Amino acid sequence: MDEKTLEILLAEDRPDDATLTGEVLKQAGIDCNLVVVPNGVEAISYLKNAIAGSVVNPDLILLDLNMPLSGGHDVLHEMRSELGIQEIPVIVLTVSTAEEDISKALNSGMNFYLKKPARPDTLGSLVKSVVTLWSRSA
Repeated sequence: MDEKTLEILLAEDRPDDATLTGEVLKQAGIDCNLVVVPNGVEAISYLKNAIAGSVVNPDLILLDLNMPLSGGHDVLHEMRSELGIQEIPVIVLTVSTAEEDISKALNSGMNFYLKKPARPDTLGSLVKSVVTLWSRSA
């Protein structure tokens, strides 16, 4: 894996979960700039700003499915279909284990699914693997 600081966008409405995710990434040895947005509307706004060049394009998106205003499914659909963003990997990080949620997220363009709360070794390994795979394909 490249030694640069990763830019990670975390769409998570619960401040405690966002803090915990940041701590898990740190414990896993992931050097990252974690940008947290509290809902899907702000996630899409951030991505539009990244396209425009006014904020840094994320290397990875960690996405909760159940958020106010606009949930993770909406973010995936708009990101992949309407904005045409295919090159950023998305890890859905959620409490939902419903087959319907997993299937819908997969059909909308998620790359990986991880149940919350994520252990440092599990999330760390997945993030490192995803970033390595995507950097090779870029």
